[in-house]
Amino acid sequence: MPQKNIDDSLKVNFDRVKTTLKSLLSDYRYEHTLRVAKESAFLASHYSINSDYAFLAGLIHDAAKELDISQLDLNFTDFHLSLYQSFPAIAHAFVLDVIVPVYFSDVPTIITEAAMWHTTGKADMSDLEKIVFIADFIEPNRTVENRQFIYDLAYQSLDKAVFEIAFFKLNFLLKSRKSIYSKLVDCYNFYSNQV
Repeated sequence: MPQKNIDDSLKVNFDRVKTTLKSLLSDYRYEHTLRVAKESAFLASHYSINSDYAFLAGLIHDAAKELDISQLDLNFTDFHLSLYQSFPAIAHAFVLDVIVPVYFSDVPTIITEAAMWHTTGKADMSDLEKIVFIADFIEPNRTVENRQFIYDLAYQSLDKAVFEIAFFKLNFLLKSRKSIYSKLVDCYNFYSNQV
């Protein structure tokens, strides 16, 4: 089902976004963002969602991944800083609301919000949010054992793919005895009732 609040009036210079990303990311991470952006656009097209929005959300999803926020004079909140202490692997997603307006000022908030949920998901995501969450997991260079299964599932049902990814991530974190951020649990619980 297409998003009701997305229009076709995106006025963003994609080349400038890519150039800025290259300055923020290693080559490895930059290539990953390109693959996620392309996969996001493919999924969006499949579900008749604005593929430019999806591509851009995929492009910026890891913009803060390699930044040291302690070295940046930006308006990070106590919430942001606490995430870096408690959940360092996912914190980069939740500072996009601060990072994107500074480095990518013409990116609409709806795209930033879609990118912010690529690590944990959450309950009741928009289709655009689901697409970036899924695309980050199924991009071609991912080596997780169930990647192909979830890739195939993603083109049948976004909700089912989100559930399987949340289930996989929860199991991985439990087996690794790592902390679990509550939004991932919310995502799992919500989508377990949707499939």
